[in-house]
Parts: sequence; C-alpha cells; structure tokens
Amino acid sequence: HSMTGKQAQPAAPDYPSMTSLPILGYRYSDLYRQTKIQEAIYEFLTQQYETAKIDEARELPSVRVMDPAVPPERKSSPHRILIWICSLFGAMALTTCWVLGKNSWERIPPDDSRRLLAADVKEEIRRGIAKTRGRRT
Repeated sequence: HSMTGKQAQPAAPDYPSMTSLPILGYRYSDLYRQTKIQEAIYEFLTQQYETAKIDEARELPSVRVMDPAVPPERKSSPHRILIWICSLFGAMALTTCWVLGKNSWERIPPDDSRRLLAADVKEEIRRGIAKTRGRRT
C-alpha cells in the first residue's frame, strides 16, 4: 500500500519467537549469575567495612599517659617583677626618644629639604589610604 513500492513489514510481536527462546534463556542465566556475583561481592565488602569500623572504635589510642602531670613546687623564671621593671624602663626609653625626636623636628626650619620630603611622603601615604578606602566602599 505504500507509495514507494515497498511492501509493509509485519509489526514485531510482543513476545519472543520460538527460535530465539534458547538464546534468551542463555542470556538470562548469564545476567542472573553476574547479578548474584555482584550481590555477594557487595555483601562481603559491606561486612568488611562494618568490621573495620568496629575495630577502629575498639582500638586503643596510640598515645598513653605514662605519668600524671604534677604542678611545680615554685614558679619558674623570669619573675613577674623583672618583667614589670623591664617594661617600665622600656616605656620610659621610648617616651624619651619620642620627646627628643619631636623637639629636634620642631627646630628644623619649615623650608628645609628634609621637612619638605617628609611632608611629601606623608601626603602620598594619605592619598594611598584615601584610594584604598574609596575602592572598598
């Protein structure tokens, strides 16, 4: 009935033919055997995994405490008073350096090259900070 001249092929049946049954039986048994093998491997690996988890939970830690800690009879050095005295003298030395430095800086005339250079550096630092703040916002 087709216009191209070819005969219409019969529709494939919903069930296998008698000649293909032995081949299908072999294929079914092969797939069934592979499935059973994979199931057995999965069960074996699952048992091994569970056993390993239980063994890991039972393991003793590799570090043991040989002797309990005992607090010291007296404090070790440096003594707190020594730290306090060193901090006090350090702060006094830094304050003295700051005061002397500021005093000598104020004695430099405003048109001195060192003072002008310091002003330029200070201005560049302020511009850099302003740029960074401008980028963040």
